[in-house]
Amino acid sequence: MTQKDRILDALRSGPKTNKWLADHVCLRYGARIWELNHDGYNITCSHVPKKAGLYVYELKGQKE
Repeated sequence: MTQKDRILDALRSGPKTNKWLADHVCLRYGARIWELNHDGYNITCSHVPKKAGLYVYELKGQKE
């Protein structure tokens, strides 16, 4: 299973933080998410209020 597959599986079960992705999938999760977005997946990123450096990634679906 590739890192991209592992990220997709994780995001399909619900939103994940950047810390969770780094701890459970890979440190270069940002590069894999960039690739997934360019492969047609719609993955959003939003800052967690009042939590410096914490972001949440969410799979919104596939682009057409």
